Amino acid sequence: MKEAGKKLFAAFGLEIRKRRAEEVAPPVPRASMTGALRQLVSLGLRPKTVIDVGVGYVTAELYEAVPDARLLLIEPLAEFEPFLRKICEKYKARYVLGAAGEAAGTATLNVHPGQYGSSLLKGGGRGRGWGAARCAGGDDRRSVRGEGARGAVPY
Repeated sequence: MKEAGKKLFAAFGLEIRKRRAEEVAPPVPRASMTGALRQLVSLGLRPKTVIDVGVGYVTAELYEAVPDARLLLIEPLAEFEPFLRKICEKYKARYVLGAAGEAAGTATLNVHPGQYGSSLLKGGGRGRGWGAARCAGGDDRRSVRGEGARGAVPY
């Protein structure tokens, strides 16, 4: 029966064989950040620069997916600066303490308890409320800090 099935598929130019263990990668759903990044890299994504806006503590799965890329980290909350420094020590990264927007200026940043999930948008979803308002921005150019930074935007 097995041989008959193989012959049938061979007639259509197809081959059926058992996969070897090394050919089977552990499944990572593309619905996760890791899975989506793995898919993009498998399709040839090789950015020279990655801009991570709203870094928070770290976005390790992004940095590890593109290890040769330079990173520009943008984070408006000074509370995360120690984490930004650690990222700069481990990866080719620089950081800016500031918010990202379509124009230079100031904006109200809604800071949530624990800082994570803070946003320029009102509301917070998931019952977090609006958070405490802080001013973000101000300068047209922000000081860039990190690996080899000299105050100018490196990218």
